[in-house]
Amino acid sequence: MEILQRLFHWQDEELRDFTRSLGSLFPVTTQAGWEVIRPYHKSLADWLADEAAAGPYFASVKEGHRVLAADGWAEFQRGGPRLSPYALATYPRICWWPSAGTIWNRC
Repeated sequence: MEILQRLFHWQDEELRDFTRSLGSLFPVTTQAGWEVIRPYHKSLADWLADEAAAGPYFASVKEGHRVLAADGWAEFQRGGPRLSPYALATYPRICWWPSAGTIWNRC
C-alpha cells in the first residue's frame, strides 16, 4: 500500500478512505509483513483486465506494469531508504515484462 500512497501522494487518511471504498472486493491483507491490496478472487482481476467485458471498469495490465516499473526505477535511482519485499520481488519481473513497454529497457 505504500507504493499506492506514494504514487498518488496521499496522506494516511486518504489512503484509508480509498481502501475502505474497495470494500470486500479488494481486501487489505498482510503479506511478508507489508499491507497489500488483493482481489477477493482471481476472476475479478481477470474481468477487470478484459476491456470488452469490464467496459468502464477496465484496468490495463500494460499500463499498470509501466507505472510500477517507472516508480521502481525512480525509487532505485533515488537510493530510497529501502525497497519493500514486494518491490524487490515484483519490480524486476515487471521491468523485464514485455508489456511494460519501453521502461523495461532502463531497468
